[in-house]
Amino acid sequence: MSESNQPPLDDAEREFLHLVDNDAPEPDLQAFLERRPEFLVLPHLLHHGLLEDVVISQFPLDTSLVTDFAYLTKNSSEVRVVFVEIERAGKTLFKASAPYPTEHHELTAAVAQVKTWAEFLQRSSAEVVRRLSPLMRGVGQISLDFRYVLVIGRDTQLDLNASMRRRWAQKPIPGLCCVTWDTLLRHYRKQRDQALHYRAALQRVLEGHPDPRGNLWEAADRGDPPVEWLSRERPNVLSLTRERYTFKALHHQPQSLFGWVGPNEFEVSPAHRRMLVAWGYDMDAWDKGILLRGGRTVEWQAFRTTGG
Repeated sequence: MSESNQPPLDDAEREFLHLVDNDAPEPDLQAFLERRPEFLVLPHLLHHGLLEDVVISQFPLDTSLVTDFAYLTKNSSEVRVVFVEIERAGKTLFKASAPYPTEHHELTAAVAQVKTWAEFLQRSSAEVVRRLSPLMRGVGQISLDFRYVLVIGRDTQLDLNASMRRRWAQKPIPGLCCVTWDTLLRHYRKQRDQALHYRAALQRVLEGHPDPRGNLWEAADRGDPPVEWLSRERPNVLSLTRERYTFKALHHQPQSLFGWVGPNEFEVSPAHRRMLVAWGYDMDAWDKGILLRGGRTVEWQAFRTTGG
């Protein structure tokens, strides 16, 4: 689709472009992604998708090492923990005057930050895994792998020549995927458009029209992933403070989170508690240590926590 045929920008796109076009500071970018986590690119996503449909904001590896975001994803044999570093959109990726692609010091410094995380995890992963364990309680004993995402710069710097694009595609350290802010915008548009297509297809079913799955797979024929493989349109956002998780942003009804974590590991603010009660969660029972398994309410299936 040519640029002239692009659909009008929605409110989220306008806010995103205002931030990146004006080289907004990292706290403003962080705040936007907490409000609109559907913009986050999930390049290391495994087949079972985003674990518990959550991302964690500013997850601490150590007192001196804090990631901007973290998320977990799994399949039947592996769990990946992915840590995300965001840098300003205006940072320079390559030196324009070099005779061959040469990383600018701003890109080098950002990669070095992620390398520090990787080196720390090679030495001291046990404490990080312990902090993540409440979210992995239903996963079982399968292998654990750490991956990384660096968000920095704009596509315009990569359009200068093919050599820069090839250099950008290389992994500067094992497990690191580097993306520009324009990649986040493309990800958002693709996910939004497929979600709208999916809703329209479901509406046709409700109106008595033929099963739309053939139409759903047209996107796959074009090389796009099927709609069902996408993560939730807007993940919930958690934060970890004093050994307990809490919602930093509650965007949708949790499906199984309260079947694995109890009040000793998770704190719910009064505002979020009112939302959950309105959605049908028996938070009084959960406060007493009854995990809400199999659905939103204990009437479906409930069991008491064991241990501390």
